Amino acid sequence: MGKNIFLRALGISFFTAICYGCSNSLDMPDADADRTLELRISSGLNPASRTVLPGANNVQHVTKVALYLFKHTLAEDTLGASFVGMMTFDQVNWQQAIDAASTTGASTQRQAVKIPKEWIPEEDRDSWFTFLAIGSDETDKSLNSTKTYGLEPSANGKTLGDFYAELQTSCTMNDIHQSELFAGTLTLKGAQVNSSTVINLYRRVAGVKGYFRRIPDQLNGVEVASVRVVYWNKQLTAVPFFKRYPKDGIFCDYDCRNTLPSTSAIPDKGEKFPDEALEACTYFTIPKDSFPQSIKNYATAGSYVLPAPGAVGSENATLYVLLMSADGTVLDKRRVFFKSSYATRSLTRSATDQGTGIIEGQPGDENELNRQRRYPIIANNFYSIGTADEPIDLSTGETEVNLYVDPTWEGYHEWSEIISVTE
Repeated sequence: MGKNIFLRALGISFFTAICYGCSNSLDMPDADADRTLELRISSGLNPASRTVLPGANNVQHVTKVALYLFKHTLAEDTLGASFVGMMTFDQVNWQQAIDAASTTGASTQRQAVKIPKEWIPEEDRDSWFTFLAIGSDETDKSLNSTKTYGLEPSANGKTLGDFYAELQTSCTMNDIHQSELFAGTLTLKGAQVNSSTVINLYRRVAGVKGYFRRIPDQLNGVEVASVRVVYWNKQLTAVPFFKRYPKDGIFCDYDCRNTLPSTSAIPDKGEKFPDEALEACTYFTIPKDSFPQSIKNYATAGSYVLPAPGAVGSENATLYVLLMSADGTVLDKRRVFFKSSYATRSLTRSATDQGTGIIEGQPGDENELNRQRRYPIIANNFYSIGTADEPIDLSTGETEVNLYVDPTWEGYHEWSEIISVTE
């Protein structure tokens, strides 16, 4: 039985001081450039933990950066900003900085970038601009976030509000579940762009992980073939690059372009879950051959997921843990209830309301119970179903399990091994 590996590594914040050029290299700017800006990546003084993607070179988590410039008339009209230009860095090499961050907790790497004069001409110095920086990982040539989301070489003809990362038709939900994605924006006037201009990049995905022990071999005489953690409905397959802030207290930082369902897609116990619908809802699976063989052990799995709204309905929860038979029958069904922040789970509920990442004001949320079961899935938050110290015991007849949310990814452990068993 292999031990789960824990890794404290580079923090999730990237600092990108950006101006856009037309080059695919990171050479020093020519002398005739009117402004020189800085592309900077930093782990900060207190880096959060992060996942490591599979592969031999899995410590590097950003290998490509795309930088975009959008222009708008009013400062607040960021979503309506029109595309000006973009540049990409295809040979980003931040290996050394990441390794240093793993050991020292602080590392910064900087490279100068030039802006073409025509991007922000003199007459536009008082105009408003929004910069967008997108970070992706191309370490694995067959499975990477650039391929998964089809990150475009150009946003020509699009407004910033129209710019989304979208799952490509050649990819599956499994590609999303293993793909890093970062983005950040900064709005300022043309005259304010200078060498100290900095953009913070954050994950545009969330993380969900589960810890389970004493998984039954059978229920009511039927063999348990797998444990699945599922979203209450079909998962979303796109996310806006520009972060959407709550409106009237309602969470809306997800793909809102389509009408969302009002009923749960999760069958009741004893009913079959059609294969296509099951895969569309599944965040991750623990197959039977990965069940722990001792009551002292636990099995764990996790995935990246796109942000999504909380469940609606009087009995529904956002997440469920399902015990499934080989023919797709739901043998057991448990709602996942939010309990507290990961770091402060031993404190009282009132002490954890702030900073948990749980947004108040979800439609229909009328009391604390609703808050606990109808939480949104928020980008750059880590959702832990149980913990390594307190794995969920699936041998009991309980219908609820505990969820801890970490909005800063502190205490976040590696999930590069999608299934692992600890002693």
